[in-house]
Amino acid sequence: VCSSDLSMYAKRKALESRAKADMQHIENALNEYQIANGTFPKNLADSAISNKLPKNVDTIDPWGHVYQYKIDLNTTNSYMLFSDGPEKSLTADDIFSGR
Repeated sequence: VCSSDLSMYAKRKALESRAKADMQHIENALNEYQIANGTFPKNLADSAISNKLPKNVDTIDPWGHVYQYKIDLNTTNSYMLFSDGPEKSLTADDIFSGR
């Protein structure tokens, strides 16, 4: 195994870990919003969400893409939050979170 392969693997794992941590912070903000308002926000651009995020967390994933956020229109207590990962398309590298 080449050291550059290990370095690339370590970098990819670090970016994935950061994305998961970011999404946990975003989920916390979404859940606080839902408790206060009885529903989830229509999008992540809502200032009530961004104001609840730590200063080092943004709604942009480590690859420079906006985190994808979809609410279930049939219920007020379900959403999907994910990163498209480095490929920016629905592939095996996507990172999912949500409730």
